[in-house]
Parts: sequence; structure tokens; C-alpha cells
Amino acid sequence: MNKYQARELADKITEAEITEMFENAKVGIKDWTKVSRINKGITIGVAWNILYDTFQLQSFRIQSGLAKRNMIFEFQDFLPKHLIPEKKLKNKPEVKITHQNPIF
Repeated sequence: MNKYQARELADKITEAEITEMFENAKVGIKDWTKVSRINKGITIGVAWNILYDTFQLQSFRIQSGLAKRNMIFEFQDFLPKHLIPEKKLKNKPEVKITHQNPIF
């Protein structure tokens, strides 16, 4: 998923689906020290602390399209199954490869 797809999904996702995503991430993430997708200067643990605290705020429910996008982009592997966009396969042109055995 890219940031554009995450932004599109942020407009449609419900609070219950975000809560489910966070619960799945809480159980599913084994290494919290990996580099974050949204900010290469922090770990997933720091991103969790920032984004989950933002989600808990009452003002979040009124606004925060950017925060939702970041939540979805960071924890996209833990979205409910019906929200995961299908990956489009690119048709790669067939390349003819030439090979010769080395002459020693």
C-alpha cells in the first residue's frame, strides 16, 4: 500500500476498524525496534506511542485525516482483511536473454 491508497482509505475507515487494526498490531508485532515506515528516524514502538495516543484523544474523532493516513500506512499489515487493497500485478515485457559460456 502506498500513501495515496492509505489517504483514500482514511476517508472511509471507521473507529472500530482502526481499533481492530491496533489490536491486531499489538499482538502481531514481534520486533518493536524496526524502523518506522512513516518516519525513518524513529522505531515502530515510538510510532505506536505517538499514533495510539493520538487515536485516544477526543479531538481525533473530529479531524485528523493525516493522522489516520499515518496510522494506516504504518500498521497496514494489520488492517481488517476486507480493507486491504488488492495488489495489481504489472505486466512486465518478456526480455530475451543472451548467454555465452566463458572462454578460458
